[in-house]
Amino acid sequence: MLFTGRLTAKATINAVKGDKQVINFTVAINQKWKNKADEKKEKTAFVDCAY
Repeated sequence: MLFTGRLTAKATINAVKGDKQVINFTVAINQKWKNKADEKKEKTAFVDCAY
């Protein structure tokens, strides 16, 4: 999956089972458009990610 956005805060690193680690972070993605009445609209989606 590939998308572009902005990090909303510092990523956190957590230990999981065994000697493994997971990085958790949230990305904000803005969508801007004009509706049929030529009004500007904006919507932000927040995507929780783990690696």
